[in-house]
Amino acid sequence: QRMIARYPECAERVKVTHNAADALFAPAKDRSVAAQQAAAVIGSAAPYYLVVGKNEPYKAHELALEAFAQVAREGELLVLIQRTSGGRGLLDVAERLGIAGRLRFLPTVTGSELASLLQAAQALIQPSLVEGFGIPVLEAMACGCPVVASDTAALVEVMGGAGLNARVGSAAALAEQLTRLRSPGLADQLREKGLLRARDFSWERTAAATLAVYHEAAAEHARRTRSRT
Repeated sequence: QRMIARYPECAERVKVTHNAADALFAPAKDRSVAAQQAAAVIGSAAPYYLVVGKNEPYKAHELALEAFAQVAREGELLVLIQRTSGGRGLLDVAERLGIAGRLRFLPTVTGSELASLLQAAQALIQPSLVEGFGIPVLEAMACGCPVVASDTAALVEVMGGAGLNARVGSAAALAEQLTRLRSPGLADQLREKGLLRARDFSWERTAAATLAVYHEAAAEHARRTRSRT
């Protein structure tokens, strides 16, 4: 949409190919085992919400802290896996909100550890202001983890109605959806919807779609070449 807004003439030539989740992102065979594995990584068996991604301004992790501070129950944690700048700028926010002792910052984890963390989480929180795709959302759905995310376009497209979307940039809207997640049976419904939605994405489909674009481009090149001769 942003490309087309700048260059309307390219509309017919824009093709979208989605990412996919690796095979290790799958629902837990036994959630109690996944919970034990997650607890070993976190260092606590307390229930938790999960945030995954770089600690960059467009990821808006401070909104997750603000929403958590508003609605989290006693004993719940917020676990943040941040590949870069872990905790930067957020520790002061946490102190101001009175939740510093309930945050856990993790450096890069292994793929299997991340899968366990997603399988056992109360929900993945993805408050991004903008995204190109938002692969943690897809990985979460593939693991049977409910997702609460902003309504920035890419996340809405990837989630396909299988999670809860909140108005982008609003901690209050994010908190409202986290509260809604506690409605009887809703988390289980979202787990099932997420698993179904995740099946719509695969690297095989991505490769086939990409190859089709190459074939189309090659055919167009050949056609133009013939028309010049």
